Amino acid sequence: MAVSRHMDDAELIELDPVIGEPRSPPPSAIPHADSALAGDVRERPTHTSPSRLGIGAMTRLSSRSTVLPQLEDETRSSALQPVAVRDHAESRWQHTGNRTTTTSSSTSCGRVPRTQTQTTLQMAVEGLEFGDGKAARRKSQPLLRKTISTSTVQDKKSLKSGKMSIRSTLGDRVNLSWHHLTVTLPKNEKEKRHEPKVILNDLSGRIQAGQLMALMGASGAGKTTFLNLISGRMSSVLQVHGTLAINGHSVVSRDVRRAAAYVQQQDVFLPNLTVYEHLRVQAMLRMDNYTSVEDREEQVNKVMLELGLMKVRDTRIGSPIKGGRGLSGGEAKRLAFASEILTDPPLLFADEPTSGLDSFAALTVVRTLRQLVTAVALSSAPFHQPPSEVFQRFQQLLLIAEGRTAYMGPIADGPETFARLGYPCPENYNHADFYIHTLSIIPGKEDECRARVNEITDDYHERAAASGSLPDPEPVSSRMTSMLKTMSRNRVKPLVTQFRYLLQRSFLTSIREFQVVGVQLMQTLVMAILFGVVYFQSDKDNGSERIQNFAGSASIIIVSCQYSTIYPVVQVLPSEMQVFIRDHDNHMYKTWVYYICKFVAELPIQVFYQLLYSVITYFMIGYRSDVSGFLTYFAVMFMSSMNARSLGFLISSIAFDNAQVALALITPFMIPFLLFTGLFLNEDDVPTYLVWLDVTSFFKYQWQAVMINEFDDQYLGNCSGVQAVCYENGDDVLDLYSLGSGLGQIYFNFGIMLVLFMAYFSAGFALLTFRIRYLKR
Repeated sequence: MAVSRHMDDAELIELDPVIGEPRSPPPSAIPHADSALAGDVRERPTHTSPSRLGIGAMTRLSSRSTVLPQLEDETRSSALQPVAVRDHAESRWQHTGNRTTTTSSSTSCGRVPRTQTQTTLQMAVEGLEFGDGKAARRKSQPLLRKTISTSTVQDKKSLKSGKMSIRSTLGDRVNLSWHHLTVTLPKNEKEKRHEPKVILNDLSGRIQAGQLMALMGASGAGKTTFLNLISGRMSSVLQVHGTLAINGHSVVSRDVRRAAAYVQQQDVFLPNLTVYEHLRVQAMLRMDNYTSVEDREEQVNKVMLELGLMKVRDTRIGSPIKGGRGLSGGEAKRLAFASEILTDPPLLFADEPTSGLDSFAALTVVRTLRQLVTAVALSSAPFHQPPSEVFQRFQQLLLIAEGRTAYMGPIADGPETFARLGYPCPENYNHADFYIHTLSIIPGKEDECRARVNEITDDYHERAAASGSLPDPEPVSSRMTSMLKTMSRNRVKPLVTQFRYLLQRSFLTSIREFQVVGVQLMQTLVMAILFGVVYFQSDKDNGSERIQNFAGSASIIIVSCQYSTIYPVVQVLPSEMQVFIRDHDNHMYKTWVYYICKFVAELPIQVFYQLLYSVITYFMIGYRSDVSGFLTYFAVMFMSSMNARSLGFLISSIAFDNAQVALALITPFMIPFLLFTGLFLNEDDVPTYLVWLDVTSFFKYQWQAVMINEFDDQYLGNCSGVQAVCYENGDDVLDLYSLGSGLGQIYFNFGIMLVLFMAYFSAGFALLTFRIRYLKR
């Protein structure tokens, strides 16, 4: 039975094991002398967020007052038993003449005034105590019902609005148990798997509140599958049989996921954010909606203090791949735990948290875990067994061998159990190494090793069945499931909040890529100056050579703009894909919000690049010298970069998390569109079966817009010279390339460019959504 202790008194309030709410005591169990009701009601808030006092010291109060339900039962019994109520009331109220005054502890600031609930209850008791029988009861009962209904409605409103945390829903003590879990990989003829493969076979056990459990086993024993199953992250490909239970009540896998946090084996962060910036975004997008911004920032500072991250508060996280200074391995692992305990989860699962750390860093992580969390499942792979000192920090041990339980119990009793079976652990030998070696299947000795494993697992199952220490769980509680759903919905942030913090994060990660920003700026300057020098002040006469120069300059400028834009873009999503998958699993934001924010965050710097590019090329080459002509030219360059970026996001969604694939896909996508620009192949000569490429080529509409902007309604000169080919006005040039003319044609081209932009952008989003929802990798 779950019990919660409040800090302001020593009274133990019994909690309902299903939802963690106070259980109403029977009338006979009502105490006759305890803390004053007035003091309890007026001083205890209806909600107190969890607070951490120092490293590892946790003090958690239930989110709803534990006094109101007790008052409800007391007053309900009062209407039926006036004498009992009078006797009970005399221990809480003193009579002065014809009045009843509240007795409470005084402070230096004087007496605290009574609440409305106290006053109403006092009036009700007065009516029962001093009234004349039935008439007095009839007069007082509406007041009692009003008081009771007010507290009940407030609780229902709190639940409906989500102002009840996961911990207050489940109770301060959360136990997770699993019963007869069996996981099977179905047969698949394509993969030449003709028979189903059993991965886990009839596993039962539990993690009790306040305990640190180590999950170990040889390679292929089923540790990862088991950890994913009990944490609610099981693949839909596998067939699962058995039951998960929280506090003895059956739950579905997604309910466990709502109540648990999961620390991945690999530390996945955005390297350009500082520790504080990362945790602040996590707090703003993951903590409950009713928690104020000030409380969230305070929680971030508390978690950093507890995990020893204050000294690296303003240090960028960094990345081993990109090099440079950043967090150490131990600091990065503690940051991963800090990201998960911000929401104060009752269950925390960690996949190989000591992997890649030295013994001291591993010891620090495990010591921190034992101080901070309520219940932890830990997986250690055979290639990275924990050192002896780290291993002894755990309280419970679960060994899995060949998909079955080999041992589960206190870590100190493990050597004795194996010795009883004839497998004693040598002195001064690491127990973790001994367990792994004993339960491993050694090549060449498969039969002998499997016989040993079967002996150990059979012995455990026989003893577990004989002890009957794990009772069958109760049926699924629809009420608890409904409350967990409410808690989860309460963590979904408004779209404005999602946009705000994702835009901020995306802008910081983009602007701090100093090497990329510097290279792009240098590339823009070099290419613009190069084109300006090559086509410098090309006099716009009416000869075919000059016409060719202008048409060629417009084409190469657009192509350069496209390629310089798309190459950095295609690497953005793959580089952040693991972070996005983690955030998506934690339901931090919607996919389309992330997709739009990543696109919008780089718009300011793209505008600057295109403006710089346009100014240099336009005036050095000598295009028509008027403001409207330049603005149209700049708008074409900007739309050119937007088209390239939308296509880049589509390619990124195809490549998903592989940047090399994304870079390889650029040329196959770009060259077909480039062929149908209009310069290399006249539009009238496009084969019928390739018209769809001609229509969808954004190069074409951009080049046409630049040519129309330059030559439309322009007088080029008299053709009395000696040129073999001569054009007196710009319309003749446009006719040569089968182009339209007029401002309306330019607007039409911009409309097509906008449609293509939306088409590529939407296709990329749809593909990303499909990959993240159904494929994951």
